[in-house]
Amino acid sequence: MDKLDEAKNTLRQTVTAFVDLLGARDALIELDRIVELEMKKEEATPLIQRSIGLIRWLRSQIEDALDELRAHELPESELAKLPPKGRETWKRSRTYDLRRQHLADAVVLNLLIAHDNVLGTLRGLTDLISAIGYGGLSLLSRGYLIRGGIETGVAIDRGGNEMLGSGMAYSYLLESGAAFYPRVCLGPRLLGFISSFENELSLKSVGCSTAEIDVSKRGANFLRQLLRTDPDGMVRVNFVAPLLMKGLGELGAKLRESAEAEMRRHLSTLDPSKDVAKIQKFQWALSSLA
Repeated sequence: MDKLDEAKNTLRQTVTAFVDLLGARDALIELDRIVELEMKKEEATPLIQRSIGLIRWLRSQIEDALDELRAHELPESELAKLPPKGRETWKRSRTYDLRRQHLADAVVLNLLIAHDNVLGTLRGLTDLISAIGYGGLSLLSRGYLIRGGIETGVAIDRGGNEMLGSGMAYSYLLESGAAFYPRVCLGPRLLGFISSFENELSLKSVGCSTAEIDVSKRGANFLRQLLRTDPDGMVRVNFVAPLLMKGLGELGAKLRESAEAEMRRHLSTLDPSKDVAKIQKFQWALSSLA
């Protein structure tokens, strides 16, 4: 076990996302059969692909989307049109600290809140939610469901990817309890935090200029368009948000069509007398694509 270096331990405020792959636990347990039945490679490979391979694919869908979003830059010709302060504001908005860690069949993302860089934090939160939206739709298109929670909290920062704290606890509680259906829900603390990006007094208190306040308000409005409120009052990431679908273009339409087909396929194979819980989840997932 690594020894704690007290000099490196810093308490930080975070936005933490806990995203879990439903059904992966059972698939991992199936790996026991490889040893018990002394399976040959060609027999064992499908079991590995349905468990470890699928978990790795979940990670790649979300993390690759994060990398692509972060790499997006304004063309130099467009950047040159901005006044000096505008260029500086744009560059600061691209700066944020988002850590990634893996916990069995779950992906945990920690965005470190920087009160001295409001726009960077807002951009990081927008990228985080966008990547989860894409990952959720991509998984549905292959017939798999995810569930998760996103909430604010605090965590110990030791400089590495692993961050443990209340944010993980809150987001896990959302995932395992309130979310219930295959959705990624936002907690009340996070919703209040998003509102702070629209609060002029709050923004002025951390030194935001008039221009930065305007950008923050527009950014918060953009972020809200990636979310949806369900009949039970829970706010979730909308995997088919119009803004997300517009950004994905033809790929988004294909993923949505494939997702709908996969949900219907699963429902056609389930027994109403035995698979009530599974039917509820796949029916909910299908309806969420409308």
